[in-house]
Amino acid sequence: MLCVGAFGALSDRIGRRAVYIIGFVLMGIGYVLYPLATSFDFLMVYRLMLAAGIAATSAMLSTLIADYAAERSHGVFIGCSSILNGLGSVLFFMVLTKMPSWFQHAGLTEIEAGRGAYFTIGGIAFLSALMMLGLKGGRPAHIEKHIPLLTLIQQGLQAARAPRIALSYGASFAARADMLIITLFLSLWANQSFQAQGIAASLAAGKAGALVGMAQGAALVFAIVFGIFSDRIERMSSMIIAFLVATLGYAWVGITADITAKSAMPILLILGGGQMLAFLASQFLLAGEAPKNIRGSVFGLQGFFGAIGILVMSSLGGRVFDAIGPGAPFIMMAIANGIILVWSIWVKYRESALPVISH
Repeated sequence: MLCVGAFGALSDRIGRRAVYIIGFVLMGIGYVLYPLATSFDFLMVYRLMLAAGIAATSAMLSTLIADYAAERSHGVFIGCSSILNGLGSVLFFMVLTKMPSWFQHAGLTEIEAGRGAYFTIGGIAFLSALMMLGLKGGRPAHIEKHIPLLTLIQQGLQAARAPRIALSYGASFAARADMLIITLFLSLWANQSFQAQGIAASLAAGKAGALVGMAQGAALVFAIVFGIFSDRIERMSSMIIAFLVATLGYAWVGITADITAKSAMPILLILGGGQMLAFLASQFLLAGEAPKNIRGSVFGLQGFFGAIGILVMSSLGGRVFDAIGPGAPFIMMAIANGIILVWSIWVKYRESALPVISH
């Protein structure tokens, strides 16, 4: 959270390529050193290095789309980026998580196999850093002068005076938390339900993973649909549609008695689609509104508010899950998405009313 806004602002000073390379190199070093830690202190240092690298790369992903894509193609680029993100998750669960067992079958010890898996992922990060050399170097062309880093961050905050940018910051708070809530609490709820039905813990984990995979699969389909249609409709309209679907999806799951029943399958599809639409719409809105001279700062701050959303909503979600029931975190997220929905409607209504008032 402390790094993502700073890296976004730094990219406005030294360029996107440099920050992207720094991020991937930090991730590579962190993944290589992490399994070699000999004490908790070293483990924390390597983990913080990983966190900084993740902050730098996530800040650059959305910024680059806004930089490189033409105005009329922002939606397509954001949709394609999210599809590839989803495929990366599939690659992780289907391939990378199996590497320790593959290394063990090749004759390595358990510790050596675990280290080999981390070294492989570190190698992927270093390879990604090399690929980033293909980006245009130097400070973005639309930034004409050297601006201090703290000034850039301050300007990013001041940009929230624009209603659409403020809305995109708030939407990121909810949308980033949406993605984590599904991963954490849908899998936990399904796992507990399957075990309550007498299914062994190992099998229950697999079945729960399949339910989460179904929701994430629906998210990929919705990302494709968003990429096709988003550039053809007004950005505020896409926000309203996205957060309406997300609100309905979370509320419907929250009041569902048995999430493992076959009748719940359509609900999970709407849930997965809603969380993806909310994320994409918030990115799409900011891509069209972020001032060119502080674009990195603005996207970095959007990521900062998203990180706060993850921290706050995951903590509250765990508490209400235990205190009220497994559907409570989803009702909580339905309320959060509903607030953004009402906010979006208000901004759109205000914009449509302004010309009449001015006249």
